Amino acid sequence: MTRTRLQIDADDRTARIRATLADDLRRLRVDAGVSLTAAADAAGVDRSVVSRIEAGNLHPTLETYGRLAAALGADLAGAASTRRPGRRSATATRSAWPSC
Repeated sequence: MTRTRLQIDADDRTARIRATLADDLRRLRVDAGVSLTAAADAAGVDRSVVSRIEAGNLHPTLETYGRLAAALGADLAGAASTRRPGRRSATATRSAWPSC
């Protein structure tokens, strides 16, 4: 089955959102001085899950992203929606992500 332009564009946007979330998660964790293990423990996931998410090798549910963000004192609301291609995210700071 041939993919339509709409499907291709939607898949491309989804890939960019996933990459943005992974980048922002890593920045939040590093900026907070939190180890992979501590973030994973607080979110109730394995350390390898956090590592693979940040590396872009695992695409978890939004619930998992939400638990990790909450463990870092952040919220996912609007995290990827303001990012434009080719620009660093302005949402990867604790102050830009409202506290849970």
